[in-house]
Amino acid sequence: MKQLLSKSTSRPTTLMIISVVLPLLISSAEAQNRGKTVEIDITNKQYTPPPTTPKIPASFKDQGARLAVRAGDTIKICNKDVLVMKPFSLSPGNKFNEANGSVQDIGKDQYGMPTNPKGVGVGSNPGLRPGACMSYVAKNPGKDPIFLKLGDEIHARNKLYVVVLPANAPDQGQENTPHDCRRFLRPTEEYPVDAAGNIIDDWDDLGTTWTEEESDYTSIWTRQGTTKIFDALYTGPDGQKATTRNSVKIDGAMITILRLSSSDTQLCEYHGTLTGNTIIGTYKCPRSWAGERHWKATINCD
Repeated sequence: MKQLLSKSTSRPTTLMIISVVLPLLISSAEAQNRGKTVEIDITNKQYTPPPTTPKIPASFKDQGARLAVRAGDTIKICNKDVLVMKPFSLSPGNKFNEANGSVQDIGKDQYGMPTNPKGVGVGSNPGLRPGACMSYVAKNPGKDPIFLKLGDEIHARNKLYVVVLPANAPDQGQENTPHDCRRFLRPTEEYPVDAAGNIIDDWDDLGTTWTEEESDYTSIWTRQGTTKIFDALYTGPDGQKATTRNSVKIDGAMITILRLSSSDTQLCEYHGTLTGNTIIGTYKCPRSWAGERHWKATINCD
């Protein structure tokens, strides 16, 4: 009888505990699924990510990623510029534009009136007006990080590469948001275009120094002011030194370099492809040896 009474009284207690604990667990899981809000501002026609970011996987950082978020995080893009913007992404699994995001007003004009009550432009092709924000929930159903590449339909040079980590990815801590090498000579006015409407290449992806490797040599290339001339100091496998002066030409993602002078008289020509802040390609020194060899450089902004 005592055993039966004990069992019968324990059931309500167990049910009560479950009824209290289960909603807490569900609420906690829902909170994790909702994630946090990460604000990206647009100023001077450029995406400006927060000053710190979750650790970015090295392979993505090499390709130019400057921000990491988790699946379920809300990316809030706020237009703090004076021009209309049109954010979008065509990345697989994360395709959106400002027209299908959640848009809200964030400010008032000089007369105290809302800058844009609806947050979008007029007509069939709206834009994100000054003082407005849009929100998008980042997605990643897989087990590996994926890219979410932000662009702008109006301002073609406005780009930001974001990494979406899986929701259950281990916490690797925070790091300072990587610099954008392309900001050094960015004009504040609209980008000039040619007669066909193509943007004229006034872009600057060259940074301030390069760390370079070729054959058995390593080198540091130092940019001369804001020119496209770099002075390089090479160190060989046995500690031997050489200096060169190099002229860099950039055309989109394609890099061409001519060695103008060299302390060891070897004049060479380099070709490579720029991905993020990394250049990989081949070079040749026809006066010294036949064929081509591989080289690699990392662009530094500091």
